[in-house]
Amino acid sequence: MMAIRKDDLHKLIDLLDERHNKFVYEFLQKLADKMLGVDQMEIEYDDSPLTDSERELVREAEKEIKKGEFVKWEDLKDEL
Repeated sequence: MMAIRKDDLHKLIDLLDERHNKFVYEFLQKLADKMLGVDQMEIEYDDSPLTDSERELVREAEKEIKKGEFVKWEDLKDEL
């Protein structure tokens, strides 16, 4: 398995539509809690407006989703 940089993970998160923020936040929170053995790490939530470049990344991601270029939740869940 290739090494995945945190910068690449950040880019993927930046591509997501804001309406999925809560789901992604809760998913990452649960993953971090499980890995660290803690109940609810305290992470600051960023609700600042998107920049033009971030909005463009979102548009690109939405196009990829329409073309079926995504990972299904069931497949991802199985890997965890």
